[in-house]
Amino acid sequence: MQSKRDEVPLRDEFMADQGKETGSAEKVKPRSRYRGCCIIAIVLVAILLVAVAVIIPTVVVPKLRDSTSQPPQIRGARAIVLACNATRFPQTCNASLTSNPSSLTSSPQGLATVAVAAAADAVSTSLTKATAYSIDPEVVLDASYVGLVDDCLNTLALAHEQLATSQATLSSKTLENLEPEYDTLKTSLSGALTFTGTCSDGLKAIPTLKSTDLRQSVNLTFQVVSNALAITNTLAAEGEDLQNWVPTYFLANLRGNPIPPSPSRRRMLEFTEQPQPFPNWLRAHDRRVLVGELDPVPNVIVARDGSGNYTTIQAAVDAAPVNSSARYVIRIKAGVYDEIVRVSSLRKHVMFLGDGINQTIITGNRSVSMPGMTTFKSATVGVAGEGFMAKGITFQNTAGAEGQQAVALRVSADRCAVYQCSLDGFQDTLWAHAFRHFYKDCTIYGTVDFVFGNAAAVFQSCTLLARTNLPGKQNVFTAQGRTDPGQCTGLVIQNCTLGATPDMNLTSQLTYLGRPWKQFSLTVILQSYISNIVDPSGWLPFNGDFALNTLFYGEFGNTGPGANTQARVNWSTAITDSDLVKPLEIEDFLDAESWLPSAGVPYSEYSL
Repeated sequence: MQSKRDEVPLRDEFMADQGKETGSAEKVKPRSRYRGCCIIAIVLVAILLVAVAVIIPTVVVPKLRDSTSQPPQIRGARAIVLACNATRFPQTCNASLTSNPSSLTSSPQGLATVAVAAAADAVSTSLTKATAYSIDPEVVLDASYVGLVDDCLNTLALAHEQLATSQATLSSKTLENLEPEYDTLKTSLSGALTFTGTCSDGLKAIPTLKSTDLRQSVNLTFQVVSNALAITNTLAAEGEDLQNWVPTYFLANLRGNPIPPSPSRRRMLEFTEQPQPFPNWLRAHDRRVLVGELDPVPNVIVARDGSGNYTTIQAAVDAAPVNSSARYVIRIKAGVYDEIVRVSSLRKHVMFLGDGINQTIITGNRSVSMPGMTTFKSATVGVAGEGFMAKGITFQNTAGAEGQQAVALRVSADRCAVYQCSLDGFQDTLWAHAFRHFYKDCTIYGTVDFVFGNAAAVFQSCTLLARTNLPGKQNVFTAQGRTDPGQCTGLVIQNCTLGATPDMNLTSQLTYLGRPWKQFSLTVILQSYISNIVDPSGWLPFNGDFALNTLFYGEFGNTGPGANTQARVNWSTAITDSDLVKPLEIEDFLDAESWLPSAGVPYSEYSL
């Protein structure tokens, strides 16, 4: 929970020294005493008038200055202590900041830059250790260890990319010019922390003595990245007045009054029943492509029969330009493409354009039941390139319920949109891993945790269908993975249908809306249809009472036989005040106006 800061009133206090006159007293007659008193009174009035003339400007001017002046400049050790008090790990923060001499003379913005630089250095250190460990015989001789350490190398590299970009942004702009950058900074740092956590999760499965040093390094890195996020969040919320800095957590008081949107938002929240045609972060050209108003000219065509430029999707992806800001459209003709596809972070703004659900199918069967396989590597399609889009595709993993974790689509990139697609799997079908995602008019099939991850992800007008699981196993729609209260992440399911496939046995399989994969799990289901497949208790614990006091699971304005909240677990929230969910409105939660319209995916504001 967010700490409440005591309100300290502005102080305009003035201390007046009272001087005492000394001297001999003369005896006077009563009349003379009266005249003397009058004279003294006149003198005192004169002194008072002079004092007022002096004091009034002194009193008024500071008040005028207080409304426009900069906060007091605090530097050095005290500044570091105040900044670190706004973090979850203040001791780690003090150590990482004081190790950089420039922090002693840095402004609060400078301290944020130093904190992010320290996080980048910590990631680099862990990367070096992971690289050395990857060639250790202990790892080389164990296939399962090879996969886990390789995942660690990949995710730490992604974290370092985000930290380097964030550091450049913080160091190259004035405080005033940072305002429009805060959303992206918070998203990038939240993503870096998610990637560090993914590495840490994998290393927990290597409980050997040799891995101890690497695990400790990654755990420390997690703290340093968390602190960088916390300091940046507080800089955005409080500016450079370090005396006002307290931990600033994302939607910390969602159980009460919502936190107002960041001042860096480009528009105030507005709620209307009229759908807004497109969020702004999707370009006009992309927008027209996705809604069918424009037949795009593909850069390349993939066709199994050889009638295109390539016969495999991966070959087409590899041909995309590096770090391009232009949309790169890969037309994938109808057919079944049995291949594992990776869109690296170097391949930006790639679009998969298929011939429709169940027409263009990308399929795989990797799962953690295979030797050396990890959840990260199991994805049929894995995306790390910013600005990825997909339309008219079926992403499939056929490992089945017995395969355990088996991902059909993993999205580890920012500003990604998936429109009119099918995500077909069982456990862990969709890994909405990190950053900002928008899923529109999609159908998602699965059994356990089949929508999971730590992205800021909005699902709009989608259909989520639980399917028959193994005997005695429950079905769970979501497992949100927020690891830090400062992360601006969560799952929002709006105007969707939560149901089951026709073969689902409602009497033998219990189905739940979600369970807390990580400590600060955040999921909200609103204005959706919930079928009778959902157990009346609604939500399922992950492991005992883990995260039950720190999660937020909310429901608002839902309909259907499974929407009744009277029998819900007492650690979920039946939201009755629409103001509580306004911070999760797509415009604000995803900063959608800055990127969705340019990509061409239509979206609607919530009608609250």
